[in-house]
Amino acid sequence: MTKTKEKKKILIIEDEESLMKAVEAKLTHEGFNAVGFREAESGYKELAKDGISMIWLDLLLPKMQGLDFLQKIRKLKRFKNLPVMIVSNLDDKEKIKKAFELDVIGYKVKAYTDLNEVVKEIKVYLE
Repeated sequence: MTKTKEKKKILIIEDEESLMKAVEAKLTHEGFNAVGFREAESGYKELAKDGISMIWLDLLLPKMQGLDFLQKIRKLKRFKNLPVMIVSNLDDKEKIKKAFELDVIGYKVKAYTDLNEVVKEIKVYLE
């Protein structure tokens, strides 16, 4: 009997509900266990459950901003190397620089990025 490969879990933190649902559906269709939240605090609580393989992170979020969330998780040893892909409307050189200083695997500007491209990159990275 062959052991079924466990689906990799991707945490989506995206405040635009329609985009969050689309990303969740697309990643699920591609064989991932995708779970979405519209704010960083809820996403942070989900991280406590373990098993997260990657985070899709928006920067412009209600309450806690994406970079603040990223700084917070990077201070914790268990999340120091967790892959994070930033997908944001912010095309700001300083924010991009700061994100890469916090070891993100990529930074995509929504206006210039196709969802299928991002999903393809995620698949390549995780497989």
